[in-house]
Amino acid sequence: MGIVQDGQTHGAGSLLNRYIKSCVGHEKVMIKEILLRPNDGADPVDFPSRDQSISPRLALRMATQDAHARLEENACMHRLMAPGVTVNDYALVLQAFAAWHEPLEYLLSDLPMVDPDADRRQSKAQWLTADLTDLVTNFGIRLPEISAPFGLGLERPADTPALLGMAYVVEGATLGGEIIARHLKKYLNPDIPMRFFTAYGPERSIMWQRFQKLLDAHIFNQASLQHAISAANATFESLDHWLSQQPDLTISRLPRALVSP
Repeated sequence: MGIVQDGQTHGAGSLLNRYIKSCVGHEKVMIKEILLRPNDGADPVDFPSRDQSISPRLALRMATQDAHARLEENACMHRLMAPGVTVNDYALVLQAFAAWHEPLEYLLSDLPMVDPDADRRQSKAQWLTADLTDLVTNFGIRLPEISAPFGLGLERPADTPALLGMAYVVEGATLGGEIIARHLKKYLNPDIPMRFFTAYGPERSIMWQRFQKLLDAHIFNQASLQHAISAANATFESLDHWLSQQPDLTISRLPRALVSP
């Protein structure tokens, strides 16, 4: 399966070339140096300064590409994007996402302090629950109960850049959600509930643009960028780890009120 980034799907091998082609002149040289520079995790990646035309979004995108690629290769994501995907597969993946998003939104509870759109951004767990309710009520799906994970392996963001780095993962995922929704509509009942994967509807691009402005406003130097990068990578890894704990998606979680008797 290809990597979904900024609303487009592409193979991992072509990702570097896509970055380079999107830039010109000295930026191409800088991006090659950044992405190809060895980094064992002991020292921060030395990204160019803001006056060298590298936006916080692009810096985050480059610094999280490995973690993002691992998540896209997760068995849950492969199952969701398979041509033979079933409604039950879809419901089980939604369950796994619901179990992860609920505590994540608690960790993002300070988002309203910096983001006027925070109420809408923090509706993802609600959308997941509504989708699951529809699947149980209207599509005859019956799912087993499992205890919610205790924590996500994530720390509460210590500052605004870390908060936005964490939010970057779930906001960027709304772009890929459009591709997932299109795939599911092709192979499943077109009336299947998809509030989560069609997040924000026709305002998806607007919401992403507004989020990029938040990144520009609050990630303004090397230290703030590193805080955002660390939080974003940890968030990708947390979701990947949680999804990997679902053996073939045979165990999953549903809000207690929706569990079949």
